[in-house]
Amino acid sequence: MALKIITPFMSDNYRTMISGFAGWVAEYVQSSRIQGRTGWMSQLQGYSWHGDWREGISKRRKFHERMVCVQSEQDFHQVAGDILSWGRMKPFGFEEVRSLRRSLTILDTLREGKDTPIHDLFIERVAASSKIYEMHDPASWVIYDSRVVRGLAILVTTWWKMNGRETMDSVLRFPWPPGRGDGRCPPGFPRVASTAPNQPRLGFIYASWLLGAIAEKIRRMSRNSANAIDQDFDWQAYHVEMVLFTLGKHAA
Repeated sequence: MALKIITPFMSDNYRTMISGFAGWVAEYVQSSRIQGRTGWMSQLQGYSWHGDWREGISKRRKFHERMVCVQSEQDFHQVAGDILSWGRMKPFGFEEVRSLRRSLTILDTLREGKDTPIHDLFIERVAASSKIYEMHDPASWVIYDSRVVRGLAILVTTWWKMNGRETMDSVLRFPWPPGRGDGRCPPGFPRVASTAPNQPRLGFIYASWLLGAIAEKIRRMSRNSANAIDQDFDWQAYHVEMVLFTLGKHAA
């Protein structure tokens, strides 16, 4: 089973479809002991990539600030190269970087809640291209790499097992982009394949919408004084992505 395009292709439509799952994830991670940690803040604090979780947040903010200040193709090429260097990935070529920059308009249109075609969204090496997209707008788009998708697959699979059936698999069976030495493909989830280029596009967009919905659920939970979530922490999609990266890293 592959991911399918929803109609209309809008974030509000997707979030309505997966609202129950997003709410379950928010509650499950907060209350369950997973890989030795319990709660969203505890899982986030387990993040490590070129530094601890604070450095991970700081790096994303700094890259975003640089993206906002981009004025030329040369500026964009430099920032994109630095982002991929941080991600330990080879750089894109000049024409690929041009396609990445043009694709930001598509993402901005989707962020505004408008239905727009995605066939021109540049998604080559999705683990790399999505890093650049996240730094463009970290509150809306997330990194889509092997560890993040593995962490997401763990939660989807757990939810399916608890329900006794694989519900909404056409919008939750995320294709897995293999990473360097990152272990096996999550059982029941297909690998990203060059023969199905729309699958990584849908995976990246749906994952971004889903993690944004989960972040919203966490923010609502944090307003409840009886909850153990730090009420002063403004959860965004990229924070949830960092937690999934942590879960996927330790499950590899």
